[in-house]
Amino acid sequence: KVDHPLSSVFPDESLIDYLDSGKIPIGNVLDIGCGNGRNSVLLAEKGFTVDALDISDLAIEKTEKLARTHKVKVTTHRGNFFNFNKNKKYNLIYDAGMFHHIFPHRRPEYIDSVCELLVDGGLLAIIAFNEKMGASISDFEIYLNRNMEGGISYPLEKLKSIFEKRFELLDYREMKNMSPED
Repeated sequence: KVDHPLSSVFPDESLIDYLDSGKIPIGNVLDIGCGNGRNSVLLAEKGFTVDALDISDLAIEKTEKLARTHKVKVTTHRGNFFNFNKNKKYNLIYDAGMFHHIFPHRRPEYIDSVCELLVDGGLLAIIAFNEKMGASISDFEIYLNRNMEGGISYPLEKLKSIFEKRFELLDYREMKNMSPED
C-alpha cells in the first residue's frame, strides 16, 4: 500500500530542490494548509521563520508534534486562510494543496489575500493538481454538480490565466515520482 503524498512526513521534493538551489531566499514564510507540518518543519530547519496555518485541529496538532520532534520553532495558527490576520508580511507563501480545493468564485479573494500578505517581490509557491491528477472539470460543472470531486486540476494555461494579472511565473514543473526511501 502506498500512502498519499500529503500523508507523508517527508517534505515536497520540489521544495527541497528549490531550497537546495537557493531559488528561495530565507525569510518569513506562511505555509497555508500546512497539513501535518512536513514542509513547515523543513523550512524551519533551513532557517526560515515559519507560520503554519490550517483549518484542521488535527493538522495543527500534527504540525506541532513534528516540530517538537525535529526541535524547530514553527508558529501554528488554526483557522481559515481567508480570515487570517494580515498584519504580518511574508517573503514566501507556500501552498501545498490548498489552491486546488478552492471554489472558482473564491480565486480572486485568494489572490488578493496572498498579495496582502506578501512583501514586495515576495514569492507564492503552489503545489496543485495538473491535468493528470485531480478532477478535469470546468468551473461551470463544479457549480452545476455542487462538487469539486476531490480537487480541481489546473493545466499550466489555466494557472497562467488565473494568476497572470498579479504574478509573474518564475517556474513550473511537474512533481517527480519519488520512491518512499527518497
